[in-house]
Amino acid sequence: MAEVVFKVNDMTCGGCAGKIQKALEESDSSLQVEIDIDKKKVSVTGEITETNVSDIISKTGYSPEKYKKRWFGRS
Repeated sequence: MAEVVFKVNDMTCGGCAGKIQKALEESDSSLQVEIDIDKKKVSVTGEITETNVSDIISKTGYSPEKYKKRWFGRS
């Protein structure tokens, strides 16, 4: 199992987060999806690659960036 983490700067509200979460969970119901709107962070745990997560988020209309350690702790 892997954890994939992205920063999504254009995710600004609960509606945005809900769209992303729904799309990820519909792609594979066994995925664990955690979203922190304040940090604009999307974490996915399961059998999925960074590329797949990025593609799913992009298809919902948002712009994912690989989460960098320097962003941790920032709001």
